[in-house]
Amino acid sequence: MFTKELLFLATVVGFATAKVPDYIHVCGAKNPHIDECIIKSVEALAPKLRNGIPEFDIPPTDPLSIGTIKLTDMPNIQATGSDIKLHGLDTYHIDFLHMDLEKQTLDVVLRCDKIQMDASYSVTAKILVPISGEGPINLRANNVLVKVHMKYSIIERNGNKYMYFSSMKTQLDVKDFTAKFEASNFDKTLQEAISQALGSSHQEILETTKPSLERFISEMCLDSANKICKHFTFDELFPDRE
Repeated sequence: MFTKELLFLATVVGFATAKVPDYIHVCGAKNPHIDECIIKSVEALAPKLRNGIPEFDIPPTDPLSIGTIKLTDMPNIQATGSDIKLHGLDTYHIDFLHMDLEKQTLDVVLRCDKIQMDASYSVTAKILVPISGEGPINLRANNVLVKVHMKYSIIERNGNKYMYFSSMKTQLDVKDFTAKFEASNFDKTLQEAISQALGSSHQEILETTKPSLERFISEMCLDSANKICKHFTFDELFPDRE
């Protein structure tokens, strides 16, 4: 779950000094400690990402709107979340980062201290009798691990070389989470039954939601990273110096 903090991971290094905002640190391609330099740059961007960066068409990351995803799809209970908002994405820390300029890859491991998801859910279930309802849902997860692998290529446009990110793979590692469900159109007995059914289905919810969240994060980050990179040539992104 989580973050647009990943959007700048492949674009914050080596911007030409004349074009770089003061909140972006510059890292040369020959810097022997380029990975460490990029890590410091990305971590310094957290406050800006939280509030959004209009000049790069980056919206605020807190909250981050996702849309609609399947929460669980079991024989006795099905639930869908909509109007999803993610909070706490700015709590990330970088455990690992490596930019390989020869293989044209970027590998990152992020850890988020606390992620909260607020959404509206609709549920249909067969507990005693077929029932359906909707209401707010709140999910909280701590210590969420995000592993990212990105590939890019160098393309030419108007005689200049630009970086283009062609693919991204995201893996989320969520050990567990707490969940709170409400349903105003159920009586107390049915509310408790629905809450118990959903609340005891953490593994099923994780297995159902993770693929959708991972695809959403990858598509979002690829689109935003390429929007940023089109404004800078490859030489501006990676100046030939330390």
